[in-house]
Amino acid sequence: MAEPSQLSQLIESFVDSSRSPTQQAASLDKIASLVKNDVLTMEGLVREMEMYLTTTDNIIRARGILLLAEVLTCLGTKPLTNATLHSLIGFFTDRLADWKALRGALVGCLALMRRKSSAGVVTSTDAKAVAQSFLQNLQVQSLGQHDRKLCFELLECLLECYPNTVAPLGDELIYGICEAIDSEKDPQCLMLTFHIVEVLVQLFPDPSGPLASFAADLFEILSCYFPIHFTHDVYYNDGKILLMLWAPKGEDLDIKRDDLSRALMLAFSSTPVFEPFAIPLLLEKLSSSLQSAKLDSLKYLSSCTLKYGSERIAKHARAIWLSIKDALYNSLQEPTLSFTSESLDGLGFQENEIAKEALMLLQQVIMQNNVKGLQILATFPGDVSPISISEFENILITFMSIITENFKKTLLWRLALRALVNIGSFIDRYHESEKILSYMGVVVEKIILLVSLDDFTMPFPLKLEAISGIGTSGLNYMLNIVQGLEEAIFANLSEIYVHGNLKSAEITIRLLECYSNKVLPWIRENGGFEEVLLRFPVNIWKQIESCVDFSVQVLEKELLDAMMTAMKHAVAFCSEESQNKIIQKAYNVLSSSTSFPLKESMALTIPFQLEDLQLTQKIDNLSCRDEWILSLFASVVIAVCPQTHIPNVKVILHLFITTLLKGHVPAAQALGSMVNKFGKKSIGSEISNDCTLEEALDIVLQLKLWNYQDTGALLRCSGMSNGSGMGHTDLCLGVANDRLPQIHAIAGLSWIGKGLLLRGHDKVKDVTMIFLECILSNGKTDALPLKQHSLENSCEQDLHASVMKCAADAFHVLMSDSEVCLNRKFHAIIRPLYKQRFFSTMMPILQPLIMKSDSSLSRSMLYRASAHIICETPLVAILGEAKKLIPILLDCLSMLNKDTQDKDTDTLYSLLLVLSGILTDKNGLACFAPVAFHQTVFASSGILSAGWKEAVVDNAHLVINCLTGLIAYPHMMLVRETAVQCLVAMSDLPHARIYPMRIQVLKAISKALDDPRRAVRQEAVRCRQAWASTASRSLHF
Repeated sequence: MAEPSQLSQLIESFVDSSRSPTQQAASLDKIASLVKNDVLTMEGLVREMEMYLTTTDNIIRARGILLLAEVLTCLGTKPLTNATLHSLIGFFTDRLADWKALRGALVGCLALMRRKSSAGVVTSTDAKAVAQSFLQNLQVQSLGQHDRKLCFELLECLLECYPNTVAPLGDELIYGICEAIDSEKDPQCLMLTFHIVEVLVQLFPDPSGPLASFAADLFEILSCYFPIHFTHDVYYNDGKILLMLWAPKGEDLDIKRDDLSRALMLAFSSTPVFEPFAIPLLLEKLSSSLQSAKLDSLKYLSSCTLKYGSERIAKHARAIWLSIKDALYNSLQEPTLSFTSESLDGLGFQENEIAKEALMLLQQVIMQNNVKGLQILATFPGDVSPISISEFENILITFMSIITENFKKTLLWRLALRALVNIGSFIDRYHESEKILSYMGVVVEKIILLVSLDDFTMPFPLKLEAISGIGTSGLNYMLNIVQGLEEAIFANLSEIYVHGNLKSAEITIRLLECYSNKVLPWIRENGGFEEVLLRFPVNIWKQIESCVDFSVQVLEKELLDAMMTAMKHAVAFCSEESQNKIIQKAYNVLSSSTSFPLKESMALTIPFQLEDLQLTQKIDNLSCRDEWILSLFASVVIAVCPQTHIPNVKVILHLFITTLLKGHVPAAQALGSMVNKFGKKSIGSEISNDCTLEEALDIVLQLKLWNYQDTGALLRCSGMSNGSGMGHTDLCLGVANDRLPQIHAIAGLSWIGKGLLLRGHDKVKDVTMIFLECILSNGKTDALPLKQHSLENSCEQDLHASVMKCAADAFHVLMSDSEVCLNRKFHAIIRPLYKQRFFSTMMPILQPLIMKSDSSLSRSMLYRASAHIICETPLVAILGEAKKLIPILLDCLSMLNKDTQDKDTDTLYSLLLVLSGILTDKNGLACFAPVAFHQTVFASSGILSAGWKEAVVDNAHLVINCLTGLIAYPHMMLVRETAVQCLVAMSDLPHARIYPMRIQVLKAISKALDDPRRAVRQEAVRCRQAWASTASRSLHF
């Protein structure tokens, strides 16, 4: 064993900071040699150094700890016992908290943890203690460069040598590493930090694991270094200082820029979790003016593309390709570049780093995306394209063969179609004239042939998807597609008109749906198709005009509906000038029909005389052709702008009034559109058959054409002297056994009323009073608050229940949004907040009528009308009147629940959603949307809104009685599910109010637990738990 005096001198020589580095190194070597040669044991050394390791003198303690650590570094292969290792690593772990002696502690931990297994290693438990002490005690970025480097080496060692030990630290470990590496500037340290990130992400491969929540922060730290450059200056980016990588002058660093760049690239591509952040950054930097940044971006993209996988890169393939093209364009435009006969990979480029990297990335993307690869080649810029025109056409042919033959491979088929659309868009945008001609011949013409051929091997819906998709890739393509579609439509219509071909009818319906839903919206959005929009409806009218007699015997209703929809959309998208041409053509065809002898003399006097109404007698026996002409004419009227001139308006009004009495709904909708769009009192028009809104309403309300008998003649009946409205008398004088004209009249009035309501006209009150008179026909009508006249003649017998129901359902037409007419798409005049105003006007009328009604039938119809109004009113307006509305709302629900004949499940469900909105609204600002509301209203905790809690509390027993009755509703699962959800919300009411009803609710819920639908059973379990807990809630007060 070494003499104590000699050992003490060696220790003192190292610890003494005044000694030269040479002397200190010599002392260290001698001490290490003594231990290595077993002259001195490790335990003996520690005992001899005890004073130096524990002194309060910071300098001596730091030097002593560093000496012990350096000795251990020299003894990496010297076997040590487990007890000795445990004691030493424990000492250095504790010293990590001693910032004055931190360097020795770091060196000691590293020396022990880097030992080979043959010489004895630190246990997992001790390694975990080192990691925890590091994370708790070290602020890495506050340390000097050398100490930071040691910290990073220790972190790297922990991650590489003890991965299973540190992985359970999870969020704490990731956060600590983020904090340690943030804002690092030294190149040597950065090499370590980049590698630490690379190893760290491999420790947490699960995309939804601990790394996911830190991915954005971790990548933000890395992104500050891209692209790598050394500097002594400060750079700014959007007002923020960029990190500087210092390269000390005069210091020969082994680390080069390329080394750092490669290390950063490996960190970028280390995990697919970085994909949402890395790819956009790299694409952005690819447009940099710095050549080195472009080159690095391409290299990084290649690496990331390979590591992230095709699924994640697929969404960026188009953006990557566009960036590659830009990079190639710019690189080829550099003055230093020239073309030679020798090529790079056969593309004719001189050696160029950016072009080379771009092509390598292109190859990578092509290999990952088969279809996209061909698409990329096809959209290569013409002047640098790696393929000839013939090869370009071969690519298009390949895609077209997939479209026509491989339609059973859904994913491949859709990828091929998307590729064709993208190719078409690209060559159209960049005016690649030669390729456009090839595309027209190979793709567009063949796609058009698909719908005109009788080959039914390929499903027709796929044909239409393909033709509409290809059309959207460019204006010129769409012009050809539209022409091909129209030719196919008119060819099939001819087959239907002449032969009544069933297959042609089915094809035409789908063609018209494609034209209405896909082609016309794209045309409207992109503009420049006025001629096309005008051509289609005009040709429809020309074809009908040329077919003197036809009979559609198959799918007549479906075909006519599709025709009307296409007609309305085409007319609506036209300019006012084109609309005038279309409606004039339509009027000429209408007036040429023998069933519609429209005479301008008929429009000169009001009221009409019976002898002027000869067309009425012909309405009963309309031919199929005349039915189509009338319906399509009504479609044109529905779609035109308010400024468009309608010929012979007064006669047209009378024609529509007459035909609606026969149940012609398009005529009623056209009437509603006309009164909605008419101008007000005269602007001085001199055209005899022009008509203002007031004149149109006089025709509708004064003529009293609602007394219709089964003889087909319209009889005039004495009306009210003031001429301001139309009474219930006119509706109920018809033959009792022929109720259809009365129902049709009310249905027609509902659309007229809707047109008035949308524009906010006062005459809507007259219309609604007619509906209420019908509802109250077997009760008392003298209670109507807005009644402006008394009935001159009472009905001899009450109206039938079906007529009353039609009058109640008219309120649904008034308030609901319509897709077929009277909407903004068809140029309707819509006043803001019209639903709220109607709700505020009608509910004060309906509530007292319900209370005073002596007839159970009338009362149920009043409830039905109220339900329609409440369902269609925005929730914000309902909430303001919640206290008054809850009783009537509950009565409506009970009535609809008990109605076993009509089973109006939609109204019941919509009304129940209103109740759920009241129960769960939090701030009184919610808006009610019946379709989406069911999916979102119970996403919250179900706590009752404080604003409406009082109204619900006061009626708690009524609400619960109603909801428990709906739990067993047999006709609709959503009603049962929503009722149970409402009961869950009710469980949050004050304990004293709901406890008496606890047994009732639990008993009802027990039945829902056996419901055949799983969703209801799940909600029932929640409800039972919520209500079962009410028994113990009193203990908390």
